[in-house]
Amino acid sequence: MKLSNTRLYLRPWEDADAPALYQLARNPEIGPRAGWPPHSSEAESLEIIQNFFNNEGAFAILAQDSHELLGSIALKDQEHSTLAQSPTEGELGFWIGQPFWGHGYAGEAASLLIDEAFNQRKLSTIWCAYFDGNASSKRVQEKLGFHYAFTIPASPVPMLQAFRTRHVNRLDQADWQLRS
Repeated sequence: MKLSNTRLYLRPWEDADAPALYQLARNPEIGPRAGWPPHSSEAESLEIIQNFFNNEGAFAILAQDSHELLGSIALKDQEHSTLAQSPTEGELGFWIGQPFWGHGYAGEAASLLIDEAFNQRKLSTIWCAYFDGNASSKRVQEKLGFHYAFTIPASPVPMLQAFRTRHVNRLDQADWQLRS
């Protein structure tokens, strides 16, 4: 599946994306905000593509004109989510490489995936969360119409071997349809 608009497109990850993924994900400003450590090599980035980004809901975000990798987005189903509570719910997660911050790419990519989730997959609710201090992710979620649901004060972050405050938001299909 490929989703697109005039500026970007989403497509499944490919092994050939490993060098570009490494260039973005090695930055210590990226992963820790999302709950994972910076990548340490192209080999590690390839392993992540093969073992974590190899599911149906994970996509590379690429620029429409240059095909340059901008970031990653995923919509996890109930089986792979810590928040979705039924088969009609999903959990959205995303990150954008630092060189592309402030250009609206996260919101655009999320809009494409949310629209597909509500209109094609017929999901009823999408959950999304951010860790305390990640104001950029909070702002993107608010712009998309997500509403505050609850906070988890000491949420485990296994990949960082830490606990952090996690703020959870939700977007219902009816609210999304009102925005469209």
